[in-house]
Amino acid sequence: MAVDSLPEEEMGEGGHLLAEINVTPLIDIFLVLLIIFMVTSSILSESGGTGLKVNLPAGEARLEARGRQLLVGIAASGEVVIEGRPVPRDLLTATFQQALAQDPEVVVVLHADRQSFTGEAVEVMELAKRAGVRHLGIATRQQGGR
Repeated sequence: MAVDSLPEEEMGEGGHLLAEINVTPLIDIFLVLLIIFMVTSSILSESGGTGLKVNLPAGEARLEARGRQLLVGIAASGEVVIEGRPVPRDLLTATFQQALAQDPEVVVVLHADRQSFTGEAVEVMELAKRAGVRHLGIATRQQGGR
């Protein structure tokens, strides 16, 4: 398209072409991404980082952070979630081994719902130990907390 054929409102002084970038759609995209981020982060913070909301038992013991923490959630239904992703039981050992390959001092922190069966938590802990994990912890909520 030739510059001479443009309407006068698109021409500036001296016959130069005026080009404006419409940033409104870009701002809309950023706002949608911000909302998605806020919703996701609130879900993760409520779930202790596991991506699974669990009702933790109360306790006073504190875990020292040594290395990278691998957060493992066990729901009351028995579903196992690692860092927000559901993981079938037959892939748990491979997941633990992969975490060990990245950091040999990885700490597996178990977020088990207080309504889940102890046997499920023990099974996950045994799989972690068989995979070579040397540091295990069980997450609790503070006494007097909800």
